[in-house]
Amino acid sequence: MYNLADGRKQLARYNVKSNNIPKICLGFLTPNEMLEKYLVVM
Repeated sequence: MYNLADGRKQLARYNVKSNNIPKICLGFLTPNEMLEKYLVVM
């Protein structure tokens, strides 16, 4: 991380990558899939 803007850019990239990885605690769904499933119910 070189400065605050670079740090925010790296964090945004990490969040996109992390939210597309299946998690055991979510029943092997990705966080994005779980969110879609939740929003459909509402």
